[in-house]
Amino acid sequence: MSTPISTRRRQRGVTLIEIALFSLISASLAAVLLKGEQLIDAARVRALIAQQSQIKTAFVAFQDRYRALPGDYAAAMLTIPGASAAGNGNGRVEANATPVGAGGTPFETPLIWDHLSRSGLLAGDYVFDPANPVRSIPANLYGGYVDIRFSNDYGNPTGPRVDRHILTTGNYIPALSLMEIDRKLDDGNGLGGHFQFSAFRWGGAQPAAPGAAGGCTDSNGVWAGAVAGAPINCGGAWLL
Repeated sequence: MSTPISTRRRQRGVTLIEIALFSLISASLAAVLLKGEQLIDAARVRALIAQQSQIKTAFVAFQDRYRALPGDYAAAMLTIPGASAAGNGNGRVEANATPVGAGGTPFETPLIWDHLSRSGLLAGDYVFDPANPVRSIPANLYGGYVDIRFSNDYGNPTGPRVDRHILTTGNYIPALSLMEIDRKLDDGNGLGGHFQFSAFRWGGAQPAAPGAAGGCTDSNGVWAGAVAGAPINCGGAWLL
């Protein structure tokens, strides 16, 4: 027995309405998911900024209290309870320092975190380990390691730069996040101002140089965060 024509028409009409409702719900869900991703990205940027701000505050507070730089502090073992080692006191936090006296170490850069945490200025328990320095260093949200050192690992590697103390974010950070940090807190240019691109990393893949294929910025310092397929292995540095 065949289905009456009127019934077939009602069935066809209901199906079209269902499709329209499904399309509307799908579009709404997509918009919600997109908004959720944007909120997550914004939260990550805030967390990165907070971590860097805490480190900068601790770094300056250490200088104010001890009249020396963490990691480089020659009297650390005498004045900081539990300090693992001391620096050479030459006013520079160096990766290859010349040790001075008992307890001196050539590894001043990872020693920073031992000094800051044991002096109570930075949350966390970072115990200096010369055999495995990475164990002594805080990580960023993406698994790269931050760093403070006297170097020229910032800006355009092919351009003129001077050695100075910098605080690096570590690698594995999306260009989009660094672009937002630069826009919020500096001039928005990855090769100028107080916050710039940095290829420095403690292990892992090195961020691509400005202007190179897959570079985190172009040769003019414009972050690649706004382009399709933006790189996700990037790093930045604050000039201290």
